Amino acid sequence: MQLTRDSILRLLRALITDDLARSGITPPATLPSPWPEALGLGKPAPASPTTPASPAAPAAASSPSAPYLEIDSVALLSLASRVSRFFHLHESGIDDSLLMHRTLGQWAEIVILGRQDADCSGRLTFSTSGSTGTPCKIAHDPITLDAEVAAITAYFTAQNLRPARIISAVPAHHLYGFIWSVLLPEHLSIPLIELSAATPGAVACILRPGDLLISHPAWLASVGCNLPTLAGITIASSAGTLGPATASELASLAPSAILDIYGSTETGGIAIRRFPASDHELLSCWNPGPSAQQLTRIVTSQPHDVLDELIWPAPLHLRIGRRIDGAIKVGGINVYPDHIAQVIGEHPAVADCTVRLHDAPGLEPGARRLKAFIVPASNTPDSEFSTLAASADSLRRELETFIAARLSAAERPTRLDFGPALPRGPLGKLTDW
Repeated sequence: MQLTRDSILRLLRALITDDLARSGITPPATLPSPWPEALGLGKPAPASPTTPASPAAPAAASSPSAPYLEIDSVALLSLASRVSRFFHLHESGIDDSLLMHRTLGQWAEIVILGRQDADCSGRLTFSTSGSTGTPCKIAHDPITLDAEVAAITAYFTAQNLRPARIISAVPAHHLYGFIWSVLLPEHLSIPLIELSAATPGAVACILRPGDLLISHPAWLASVGCNLPTLAGITIASSAGTLGPATASELASLAPSAILDIYGSTETGGIAIRRFPASDHELLSCWNPGPSAQQLTRIVTSQPHDVLDELIWPAPLHLRIGRRIDGAIKVGGINVYPDHIAQVIGEHPAVADCTVRLHDAPGLEPGARRLKAFIVPASNTPDSEFSTLAASADSLRRELETFIAARLSAAERPTRLDFGPALPRGPLGKLTDW
């Protein structure tokens, strides 16, 4: 798996943006888009004629006139650690160079040099979204990533859907975005266009017949369904189930195909469903595993557990059932957050709800309880959030009584939070709050 310099720069931009967001830092809107290689990671220091040039990062040195991200040493260390972990730069021992060079272009050079080192495995480490619990870090080998891209290409050939361009509305540093919007366009030698604007009008000006639009269900529901037409466009959706209502609305815009990709950060892509089919077709990089809940990766011959119930109506076709890993322990008792959210959602004043473990700092494992985020069933706009907050106290008391009558002590959330929409990450998946 060889990554081009442009792909490495795109990955760096995505990783830096995400890491800053996790720290509550928003890059200034005045920065050029996309960020140039001369972008400084921190305010540039005055030039010193005695500072020797470094062979590790010869490109795009910073200058006082170049744009820069105003971040401190703590944020810079976090960024360097994130980039080193993602690209496995620690294996080549070059990761310290990230702290000695302060431009985007220099970091790209360091990544290229590190991945060329004989000690570098070429692996990449991705983070799960945390939509079902604590985010985890998952390393993937180049051989398995390449096998998945080859399988996707074979699927497109068999379906007569080979694209002319890829239009991406997903971040490159997530596994789905990496495979479909980094590796796939390189493998197919076709252009990639990253969507920086999310309005239907801006997207409509970019799309043209023959394009493959890479997105996720939340984006498609809010933007894709409001486009004037999708004629000649193939839609790929992952990072969550594409609901029948959204799929039907998209289908009314006459796309060439609507593809729902099933997989996870742990496994990568597993199968593709072409709407309106009810079953997913197993990608050619997988075989059914030793049990109904396992799959075998062909290139490694290793079985992998899946987190959902799989039903096999035909040898290479599967149907996705309920999640089988949904239980968590509260006070030593198994509870099911999805079930609890469903019960809370039965209250007429609740429009939506999500429940997860309240893993506050300092709590012993046995003392951890649940928390719930609730969207009240009212059309309160964001600009009137103060009104929503004021009404939340009354709703909180009413819900506490409602919950106590329907859920056991271990199932009852001890913290109720309210807002105009459920907290979601860049792929539309539920996140912690």
